[in-house]
Amino acid sequence: MGILIAISGFRSHLSGPDTHVYFSDYNLFLNHVNHNNDFEFLFLEIEKLFANFGLSATEFIFFIAICSVGVVSLFYCRFSPMPLLSLLYYMSRYFLSRDLNQIRQAVACALVLWALILFAKKKYLWSYVIVISASGFHKVTLILIIILPIVSLINLNNKLLLVSAVMLAVMSYKIVGKIIYIIFDHYLHETTYTSYGDYVNGSGLLNPIIFLELFIFIGCLIYQYYLDTVNNMFELFLKIYFIGILLLISANQYAVISAIIASLLTTTEPMLFIYAIRGYKQYFFVSKCSFFKNYLEDIEILIEIAFTCAVFFLINISNNSISGYF
Repeated sequence: MGILIAISGFRSHLSGPDTHVYFSDYNLFLNHVNHNNDFEFLFLEIEKLFANFGLSATEFIFFIAICSVGVVSLFYCRFSPMPLLSLLYYMSRYFLSRDLNQIRQAVACALVLWALILFAKKKYLWSYVIVISASGFHKVTLILIIILPIVSLINLNNKLLLVSAVMLAVMSYKIVGKIIYIIFDHYLHETTYTSYGDYVNGSGLLNPIIFLELFIFIGCLIYQYYLDTVNNMFELFLKIYFIGILLLISANQYAVISAIIASLLTTTEPMLFIYAIRGYKQYFFVSKCSFFKNYLEDIEILIEIAFTCAVFFLINISNNSISGYF
């Protein structure tokens, strides 16, 4: 956690496509230059507070890094069966694009994790308070106000329902695309997300992230099948994760919007992938082949580390996106 905070907090202003925007915006506040931007209210207030104390942009970014990486790390330490591995996976999957670039979303996603915990504990009011607070960093978190009440409608034991939901998401992308266009253009006035070429042209249904998330989701279903008791918190995480997959599929024509919305709901992935690997291990190695029973723990760790490295390659190396950060 300390290493990731240091990397994020002391990075160059040229790291990632968005970092220079945050540095420039903060320096305007620091130099008492009046300007208008569309950043969310809570993020702006923290910017103004740090600028009023005369702190540098790097000190401000370092504070944001503590809030994002620190909060996420505490979540994995509390709820992941293997916290260090989860944080390593987080680095492979999210760290570059979020904590080294989309810092407002990084804080919002970190706060959402704790909103889900409170919701699972039936502390609904406090859960929504955190969601609204998170929207002060990124307004997309407000979608949870709609999503959280309908989570109970998802029955993870009904395989027909799950398959039908995926097929419906595949078939509804045109309708969802029109809804997204209306919301972002007419209500949020975020026309860049629906008109700028690099923001619009996604990979569609061939997006490898869709297949990655479906692989993890199915593995978690297998893991849950072998559980003796129902874990309500794990079930909630899995349901929210499934909704994230559906949104990624149905909004796939808008590359950035689908990624932002789905990413908000899938920050539990660095924890869920461990349970997914355990599910596949239980199904293939324990149930099918007794030869591997003496080596199960070693096999599991090797598969998890290999899986993490493969995700890092898929997300950051194969498309050369890592070159923009170092």
